[in-house]
Amino acid sequence: MGGSGRREKERIKAGWVPVPVRLGQYMLIEALIIGGFVLSITIQLLVLRSTHALLLQLLETLDQRIAEAIQSVLNDLPLGDLPEPPSPLAQFLLGLLQDSMGSGSQGSPAGLPRDLKGQFQNVVELNTDQS
Repeated sequence: MGGSGRREKERIKAGWVPVPVRLGQYMLIEALIIGGFVLSITIQLLVLRSTHALLLQLLETLDQRIAEAIQSVLNDLPLGDLPEPPSPLAQFLLGLLQDSMGSGSQGSPAGLPRDLKGQFQNVVELNTDQS
């Protein structure tokens, strides 16, 4: 018994004070802590869910307002039924582009031979010097 009393005195000098706590009190404290975490997470999920619903509603309203604004701008434009005809320079460039596209479809642009399916053919080069 003397040895255990001495140990208690050494522990108290070192700053360790024994607190008589029963096992049930620890379990109650842990249960309260876990309950607090569960309650906190539940509240956060409910807030997240309501925020998500609010954002969806606001985005839908914004989408409708943007669509109405675009429609009103397009209806107010004085374009009429006929758009502006292209300029003569634009017509000339379009004709050149159409001509080059038409000639490009007839032969390959790089001058490489193609078969009827449009695949490149193997090119075999023969040297005139066969000595």
